Amino acid sequence: MENGFLWHRKRKIQNGIMEVAMKVFIIAIVMWWGDISQQPPTDAVEVKTLHGKPLIFRTTEECYDHVNENLDALKAFGRAYYPTSNAVKTILCVEYNVDQL
Repeated sequence: MENGFLWHRKRKIQNGIMEVAMKVFIIAIVMWWGDISQQPPTDAVEVKTLHGKPLIFRTTEECYDHVNENLDALKAFGRAYYPTSNAVKTILCVEYNVDQL
């Protein structure tokens, strides 16, 4: 899947300089623990790369299409990241600022 960087742009002028913050969508995997004592301080992992390349999407539709096509691999990634979890609670496509990648 090929992604460009021409997405939702928000313009802000600060000190006479226009800054452009580009928004994209990334995948967030939220995990669930049956035993709360096993739950770490965070319960989700953001998936920003795949095979060393950015895994970002222009729209939520593109993002959820990728989730549906790769559901088992995403669940396995979440379980590997949080081995004490009991299950994947949900997988979301969340808005993200390209400048943070």
